[in-house]
Amino acid sequence: MKNIELDTQSKIFRSACMIFLLNGFNGTTILKIATLAEVEVSIIDYYFRTKEKLYIKVVENILERILDKRVVFSKQEFIETTGFLYSEFLNNKNMFEKTVYNIYCDDFEDIIKKIRKWLNFADTEYSKFKYIME
Repeated sequence: MKNIELDTQSKIFRSACMIFLLNGFNGTTILKIATLAEVEVSIIDYYFRTKEKLYIKVVENILERILDKRVVFSKQEFIETTGFLYSEFLNNKNMFEKTVYNIYCDDFEDIIKKIRKWLNFADTEYSKFKYIME
């Protein structure tokens, strides 16, 4: 029973990561996540309670990955992560910053600087890629 619960919870979380990365907070619904995870909406409520709490877990996961210099991103992961961060900074700044603050209250300013540094790096990498493709 425990393995099934972990598997279901992991499947929901992986699906939520994909949906949030593609659509951001505002474009994501619990129904979209449930459909991708192939579970009932009530199961998501059981494990995560709200869309906001699931969003916090997803943002925390993303930030842990971009802040860990040992993590290597595939091109697809890099593009999706960068797109998500840009989208949330531009379209959902209050919710995103509130979420970052809830996760890293003691280091909030430092974490925001590191996210901006990531996005500046992404701009540089995109410019190189665009130049190569032209």
